[in-house]
Amino acid sequence: MVDQSFPKGVALAEWLVNVSASTTKGQLFVREAQHTVDAVNTSVAQRWIYADNVKDINGASVSKSVQYFTFNTPIGTPADNQCGRLVYSDIHVASGDTIGAPFPSGCATMNLTPQEKALEFMFFDLTSRVCDDTKPPPPPK
Repeated sequence: MVDQSFPKGVALAEWLVNVSASTTKGQLFVREAQHTVDAVNTSVAQRWIYADNVKDINGASVSKSVQYFTFNTPIGTPADNQCGRLVYSDIHVASGDTIGAPFPSGCATMNLTPQEKALEFMFFDLTSRVCDDTKPPPPPK
């Protein structure tokens, strides 16, 4: 699921539909998702993509897992004084290719996968102006 409780989350959900990474706004199919983080401290971090009581491709239940989250740095300073950004991804983007095969013959995937498209959005966000995620991004200065 894409967390749409903040403006950039809404933009991500819409973008994923526009680039054919998702057919349903707010949902993203993730192949071979990892489960390292259950939740984030919402006073300092923003959850972007998560699982909450869903089934994986093999039908196994995934209770709670955060796949993408961000936070601005330095932590604990006002948004206007923050100048850095961390993006955490627990999604692997090379699944589906031939493991152990040499490059480029081992590359079976020709198009970006839905999770690679989500990561592409996060790269764009990472390089943008650091701002308070609870508000729409301000126009460039």
